[in-house]
Amino acid sequence: SVIGALTVRYDLQTELSALIQATQFGGDGYAVIASGVGRVLAHRDPKKVDTDVTSYPAFVAGKQGTGWLVARNPEGEQRLFVYRPVHSPASGNPGNWVLYVEMLESKAMAPIATLRNEVLLAIAILAIPGLFVGWRVAVSISHPVGILAQFVRKVQGGDFTGRVAEGQDEVVRLGAALNLMTRGLEERDRVKELF
Repeated sequence: SVIGALTVRYDLQTELSALIQATQFGGDGYAVIASGVGRVLAHRDPKKVDTDVTSYPAFVAGKQGTGWLVARNPEGEQRLFVYRPVHSPASGNPGNWVLYVEMLESKAMAPIATLRNEVLLAIAILAIPGLFVGWRVAVSISHPVGILAQFVRKVQGGDFTGRVAEGQDEVVRLGAALNLMTRGLEERDRVKELF
């Protein structure tokens, strides 16, 4: 004989709706949970619960796996959808559920655009001093090289009296070597004149 029966009733629909109502993405983005047969189980707008989303691109893709896509929603707005299949905790529901988040594409991409602009600004800020330093290095190399080239042209013309300034860097050392060479050529010419 049966003495009594104990039943426990858990309202999954209410819990899912409360969870979805508390979830918001990027100001206007929201999450949706759809059953394996394409019926909305939880939506931020209670009027949309039990609507058919089998033609929704996010639902179709979410049945296959996790990912994201950009598509138009039924209202014609360009939206970013992020989706994934979710194992159904309820008994008797066929197939996996699909959880997808829908938000305006422009709002979803706004942080990326901001980051891109900040990176471009940082590059510009770093490039200006870099160009200035590069210009100064080019001048510091080309000026002494120009003086050496002028000196070499004089030597080629037979003028051994000129000298190149001396110092510590490589270009100045080359100038010092040219000075020694011209002194040697000058000395050679003097010796030739004696004989």
